[in-house]
Amino acid sequence: MLKKLKSLFIVEDENAKPETGATAESGDSETVAPISKGQSKSAPPTKPMSPSEINTSAKPDTKFLNSLLTAVEANNLEGFDYLEYKQALQSLPKHLDEKTRFESAFAMAKTMGASNVKLIQSGQHYINILKKEQGKFLSAYSGKLESARGTAQIKNLESTVAQKKKQIAQLQKEIADSEKVLNQKKNDVNKSVAKVELTKDKFLSAYKVVAGQIEQDIKKMQEYLK
Repeated sequence: MLKKLKSLFIVEDENAKPETGATAESGDSETVAPISKGQSKSAPPTKPMSPSEINTSAKPDTKFLNSLLTAVEANNLEGFDYLEYKQALQSLPKHLDEKTRFESAFAMAKTMGASNVKLIQSGQHYINILKKEQGKFLSAYSGKLESARGTAQIKNLESTVAQKKKQIAQLQKEIADSEKVLNQKKNDVNKSVAKVELTKDKFLSAYKVVAGQIEQDIKKMQEYLK
């Protein structure tokens, strides 16, 4: 069922290489560049965003796409709803104009007892399911981002360096060693934050692919299905 559902929203690239996937905890397969000071202190999203609010160039992660579609599948409404309508829509010849395709699929839907109101409401139902999934991800992402930043450790090391700089000559080596640790820690933090940010972008890109299509279909159903 998941494969069938995935085919409704995603056009597979036959030349694409398989992905190893990433989680909110890691980005092991990715090479990331250090982020700027401004980026490291940016506030993470606190609430789900609509597809139109998401701005990312990251490639959707297959693992996240599967996770979102699994949530949709688990909350599939009984009867002929938006998902069945989209399947019917997709089965129509591509040479038909958009309005004709939406109306033809709706004619089929009506024979199954569906109405334009039910189709639009069920489409919104799936948007709400996806928003819940985004909310759970962003909550986990926020925690991981705070951990990756290591704010308390950075402040402690900076305080230690400042104190040792005031000490007498024999402590100069210790000061240099502490500064080296501080710089290494900051470098590690930048890499960790960049990985978390990249994972977030991949999730939001996957969300935009699925939820964005549903939103577009809802607008078209509202326009065409009278």
